[in-house]
Amino acid sequence: MSQPYPGVAPVMHGAVGAVAHVAAWRMSHNVVMANEEAKKQPADRHDQLAKLVLAGVVIALLVAFIVGNTQQVKVSFVFLHTRSRLIWVLLVTNLLGFVAGYLLHGRLAGRSRRKR
Repeated sequence: MSQPYPGVAPVMHGAVGAVAHVAAWRMSHNVVMANEEAKKQPADRHDQLAKLVLAGVVIALLVAFIVGNTQQVKVSFVFLHTRSRLIWVLLVTNLLGFVAGYLLHGRLAGRSRRKR
């Protein structure tokens, strides 16, 4: 007769056998989980390194974007004309678009839910 769990007698009956069986299962299961955790650690480090490299690339692209868009441009509003650096114009318009999308998203999502 083979032993399903090391260190547990092959024949145990009644409540004692059930308790021993559960304890043996927990011990073997914890060993398996510990082995899985040990395998995940190098992957976690690899993921952290990949995220760090990606963040560095994004920051480098952002700096290049800022440096590439520092020239002065003429900005025309309805009745107003002014000059500003292109990067500020881009950042302000992106911010305004984000705010408008955030404010309108709730109203549009609520409207589509009511139609159902």
